[in-house]
Amino acid sequence: MLSKISFPTEILPLALLRPISGNGSMAIAIDILKNYGVDNKLGLMASTIMGSTETTLYIITLYTGAVKIKNTRFILIAALFADCIGIMTSIIICNVFLR
Repeated sequence: MLSKISFPTEILPLALLRPISGNGSMAIAIDILKNYGVDNKLGLMASTIMGSTETTLYIITLYTGAVKIKNTRFILIAALFADCIGIMTSIIICNVFLR
């Protein structure tokens, strides 16, 4: 299914872990860069994903805790949607410009 939309399976662990863990996603990105190179299409995709997304759960906890917001349900949905858009846009842009 991922190959139909030109989504490399090597990037999938990074895309799934990035909203949850910053250090874990950094380790996966470094592993991708070591295995495939920094100037390879996969390395550039990993770098673009790391730059266009954020560790969502940490940021929500930090910002809503600072102003004492208790109900974060809609914030979480919007932030995860933004992460999905960032990941998909990164993949599309890298596929278009790095043929």
